Amino acid sequence: MAALVQHFQIEQRAENPQELHNALRSIFGNGGRVLEKIIVKEFYKKLGLRLVEDTTGTFDLQETILEARTRLGLALGTFP
Repeated sequence: MAALVQHFQIEQRAENPQELHNALRSIFGNGGRVLEKIIVKEFYKKLGLRLVEDTTGTFDLQETILEARTRLGLALGTFP
C-alpha cells in the first residue's frame, strides 16, 4: 500500500477526489474501485473516524472523503 501511495501521489490527489478516482480508474479499470475502498478505509482509520460500510452498492469516493472532512471539521469545532 505504501508503494501505491508514493507512486501515485495519493496524498496529493486526495485534495481532489475526482482526480484520484479518474487516475485509479484509468490505470486499474474496475479494480480502481476496490483500491478506492481500501484507501478510504485507511484514510478514516488514520483520522480516527468510524467508517460506515456502504450497504447500497453506491460507493462514491468524493462523497466519502467529503463526509470525512465534514466530520473531522465538526470534531475540531471548525467548518471545512
